[in-house]
Amino acid sequence: YGPYNLNKLGLDVDFEVISTNADLTPPSIQSLELSKKVLDVSEGDQSFTYDVSIFDNLAGFEYGDNSGFSFSWESPSGDQNIYSSPRIRGEDEFVIDNGLGGNYEIHINNNVVSFESVEVIIPQYSEPGTYTLEYVSLSDGIGNDINLDYEDLQNLGFSADFEVINPYIDTTPPELKRFEFSEDKFDVSDGE
Repeated sequence: YGPYNLNKLGLDVDFEVISTNADLTPPSIQSLELSKKVLDVSEGDQSFTYDVSIFDNLAGFEYGDNSGFSFSWESPSGDQNIYSSPRIRGEDEFVIDNGLGGNYEIHINNNVVSFESVEVIIPQYSEPGTYTLEYVSLSDGIGNDINLDYEDLQNLGFSADFEVINPYIDTTPPELKRFEFSEDKFDVSDGE
């Protein structure tokens, strides 16, 4: 049920929040640095790391809150993307290399979260050319968020582009060769 249906049932679901110190401002990038600007993937996957510092005015960032951070680089054709989403981990949380940036460092101090050495992997058969940081999404501990595109990042003075060198490119998507059902009729009149 949504608010309309609950109100229709006679239930009052509205409430008022009173605060003299409300945080309505999304976080902002203070700094962003890439360890490499050129990656040659002709012999295999390559990686670079980046460091980023993000400021928030009041709510800040903590493990387990609504904080979120996403970065997306786009290939020259726009057909391939490289993603990175570092997150604030708990001190005892097991770290696995699952595309979230590996074993990076996290520092939180005075409403600034800093991620150091976040790893980004560029696959061997990636499209060659300049990849541009096309999209950044940031949210603070109470969910104030901002989405920045390439132009926004340029206007803020951030350039986090990198070049991929690769004579062996794979820009062909997979092709579905066969798809069939074991049966084409299903009788569910008696359940499952």
